[in-house]
Amino acid sequence: MSVYGSTAMSRELGHEMRRRREATGLTLAELSHTLGWSVSRMSRIENGTAPVTDVELTHFLAHAGLSLAETLELVRFRNDSGHGYWLNSHGIGLEDSLSSLAFHESTAIATTTYQPIVVPGLLQTEDYARAMISRETWRNPDNIENCVRARMDRQLVLNRARHVFYVHEQALRVQVRSAEVMHEQLLKLVLLAESKRTKIRVVPLCAGERSVFGGSFTLQDYDGGRPLLCLHNHATSLFFEEPDYVDPFFLLIPSIARVALDARQSQELLTSIASGYERSVAPHAGVRKAAGG
Repeated sequence: MSVYGSTAMSRELGHEMRRRREATGLTLAELSHTLGWSVSRMSRIENGTAPVTDVELTHFLAHAGLSLAETLELVRFRNDSGHGYWLNSHGIGLEDSLSSLAFHESTAIATTTYQPIVVPGLLQTEDYARAMISRETWRNPDNIENCVRARMDRQLVLNRARHVFYVHEQALRVQVRSAEVMHEQLLKLVLLAESKRTKIRVVPLCAGERSVFGGSFTLQDYDGGRPLLCLHNHATSLFFEEPDYVDPFFLLIPSIARVALDARQSQELLTSIASGYERSVAPHAGVRKAAGG
């Protein structure tokens, strides 16, 4: 029996290999025969449970019709991620390092997120997401809408796995675009907090310095695979799966949980903040109505 274990990198690489093969219309059996590999080994490689060398990967991609540049990109990804961490840029076409982030989100069985500054992407409304994404002024309107749609599509994972979100109260009080946008956003959080699969716990401002835990991070657990840590920056996302990198964040979660409000208290605070934004919207709505009348 092989001692090779499934890793986040091998699963992502296998996913990309399968996607490229299927794009050519080749079946698993057809490409296995061409390469001289057994169907079972090809299947394990595409599932991320068997290793593949640089030469084998190059042969596979060549027969799948990839260009030299595309082939070298995936070979470089395989080698770079062999250190237990790798970096992906957010890219021009889609924000959020989409191919990596969406894949790992969709295959995780449980996720824990800490976000101190903004509402996490998986919890955002369309208008909130649009406001955040459109800050990148080099994006055109069509590109912005594609990114918004991709972020909304990612939220389907909320129905398929367990999710715990620790959201700092300041992220809820930073007004994005308008009070109306924030009211809608807070209402969405109130509703999501009632879900059996999604827990939202607010880290309160009144905890002072005890509420400060550094930058945002996401920890993802997998069935039969090592946990994965994701750190998101302005232009890149960093992925780590070596225990030396991941374990300190697992040890940090109980500290965050001790400071965070429980589920009921969090929902009460979310409702209160939503009401505050609603009161801010109401006077302006009255002014517009009077002007129109």
